[in-house]
Amino acid sequence: MQQNLLDWLICPHCRYVETNDGGNGPEYGLSLESGAENCAITGRILTGTLACKHCYTQYPIRHGVPRLLVKQPSQQSEDSQKIQQQISDNFGEAWTQYAEQKAVNPYTKEQFLDWISPLEAHDFTQKTVLEMGSGLGGFTEYAASFGAKMVVGLEISAAVDASASALLEKNPCLSFVQADLLHPPFRTAQWDLVYSIGVLHHLEIPKNGFHQVAALARKEGGQVFIWVYGRENNELVVYIVDPLRKWMSKLPVAFVRWAVAFPLACILWPLLLLFYGPISSKYLPYFDYFRWLRRYGFGYTHGMITDQLIPPRTHYLRQDTLKDWFDSEGVIIDAITPRNKISWRVLGHKP
Repeated sequence: MQQNLLDWLICPHCRYVETNDGGNGPEYGLSLESGAENCAITGRILTGTLACKHCYTQYPIRHGVPRLLVKQPSQQSEDSQKIQQQISDNFGEAWTQYAEQKAVNPYTKEQFLDWISPLEAHDFTQKTVLEMGSGLGGFTEYAASFGAKMVVGLEISAAVDASASALLEKNPCLSFVQADLLHPPFRTAQWDLVYSIGVLHHLEIPKNGFHQVAALARKEGGQVFIWVYGRENNELVVYIVDPLRKWMSKLPVAFVRWAVAFPLACILWPLLLLFYGPISSKYLPYFDYFRWLRRYGFGYTHGMITDQLIPPRTHYLRQDTLKDWFDSEGVIIDAITPRNKISWRVLGHKP
């Protein structure tokens, strides 16, 4: 981690206690304990310990990543907590497998710009940027390459270890933090841009995750961007794929990837080539999405099917629901656009 990241971090345990006591208490900062090891070339803190100045809870720094996970009391049922942990574990394992196959960044810069539209590369220039749910850090890496002043990726799963070292070495302005999106270890209202892509719809209550995203954007102009699965035009997935997902997610990720997703990809890929080419009919099912998908090859299709089958819980959200989220947080919507007609991109700002 960079030394200046200390100015942005707070104790997630104290933040949780203060928030749930119903008050707006102080956001207790963290101090770097003695024994920290710095990289002579980059100046990053590679190992060490962070300690809360209030409750004295200690958090380790390993491989340049502060580990700010803490077990919090939860209002979720035991089953809900198990499901959330399973989602984190399954995605962490899947992304780690991608990294082991030298696919650390499975996305192109063009794809990232498509996901975050209408944001463009210049919108990141000299901004402080936070990604909530960074996975392998592919999107975070592109955000850092657009000239941002500071980019931080928050990730709860072990995927943060699969690529952090390589990405941190290449990107001086980039940092990663292992933490829970629902209990983020950051001071509120200080980031120029906070975005979350493909994470909120896997939470038990997606709106609670959006609340955390919105709270971290700075007042007076701070931007908020989210991408989530849409309910509109997604009947086939809701009624066929979703029930299958709930069963498949209980199986080992490697088994699902090779025994289920790979054969399905072998069936789907020829259909994409045959029916979704340049002269295909726009009346075909999922026309926009499958036309987009066929551009990126069989391997990407295989990965997409795997990612669809491993989470035990997914919500499909309507446009009106997302508008209500932004209104409830006092964030003005600048653009709300469909992506491939089956998901929603929403960009807003704080007045």
